[in-house]
Amino acid sequence: MYNFIITQGNRLLTKKRGEILNEHLTQRKFNILLATIDNYIKTAQPIGSRVLSKNYNIGFSPATIRNEMSDLGDLGYLVQSHISSGRIPSQKAFRLYVDYILDKLYKSDESSSSLMSIRKPYERIVEPEKLIKSSSQFISEITQYPVISMLKKSDKMRLSHIELLPISEYNYVLLTLYDSGDLNHTVISSEQIIEQNELIKINFLLKKLFLGKNLNEVYDNLDEFSSKYKYNDLFKGAITEIIENEKDKLSSMYVSVEGLSNIFKYSEYNDLSKVQSIIEYLEDKDKIVSILNSSDNFLDIKIGNENNEQTLVENTIIKSSYFFNKNNIGVIAIVAPMRMNYELSIEAMFKLSRRINGLIIRGDYYER
Repeated sequence: MYNFIITQGNRLLTKKRGEILNEHLTQRKFNILLATIDNYIKTAQPIGSRVLSKNYNIGFSPATIRNEMSDLGDLGYLVQSHISSGRIPSQKAFRLYVDYILDKLYKSDESSSSLMSIRKPYERIVEPEKLIKSSSQFISEITQYPVISMLKKSDKMRLSHIELLPISEYNYVLLTLYDSGDLNHTVISSEQIIEQNELIKINFLLKKLFLGKNLNEVYDNLDEFSSKYKYNDLFKGAITEIIENEKDKLSSMYVSVEGLSNIFKYSEYNDLSKVQSIIEYLEDKDKIVSILNSSDNFLDIKIGNENNEQTLVENTIIKSSYFFNKNNIGVIAIVAPMRMNYELSIEAMFKLSRRINGLIIRGDYYER
């Protein structure tokens, strides 16, 4: 559950699950903190009160800003490498900033014009795997950060539709649809024409043995299907092979990484050992799965040491989950330095997640 920022009089309070926390920030302190965060995101450099007063229209003198920055340091929102240097935001400051952005986003009914095209790349996507991959590529392109994604597969998914349909005189297609949203269609060619009454009997047998069954049950029923099937032998072999292949395909886990080379654009990765460490981490399928499996929240943001991996303690992970029939079927996550463009990244993930979950709920991500 995220903290949300609310304004009460001229004071800014943090609220979590309806409870006011015991730490108060004046609006003035908060504005100075926002300016400090903005400067650090853009420059990766500390800033002092004089430069902050000059570069940001805060409306206070450098002396006032210096005192407020000192208080923010005491509260744990700003840090200073040594006494004569400027200040940079702490992990605690970034957490407050993220909650502030989320609060604005949840309250806003308007879509950013820069993200209005978010619906267009997905209107003709056919399969969940392609949907997740296309979404990952899109997010990586607009944020310029690495994006990891996973399409969860489970042998618990059930067959919700199966049907053998004629598409020409000697060609037929076997359609299978699972409650995970996976739609498969395989063409079977025959040298013989199957009569309509025979096709009805084949479909009756397919539905009787496989409909509503999970992958393991479907696989287990193949022997019974073979023993009861009294029709075209070519179709018996083809249908058996198709179902066996679908079990192997659907029970596997799809994982991808997009835009990994983007890390070279950020000064945080100037250290060769850090670059090597993060690349090795993001190329490890098991570690990606561990990151993406850590929660099922619609939107989940972990900053710095909120990530329980040493390799990721200087990074932020913004993760979005996708659901079908109340099951988490996919996850997309941005992996970026803590000094990331939170506003763009959070808005993009938030709106993309709502868009994709809407497509999945309506079934619009299949071609009709």
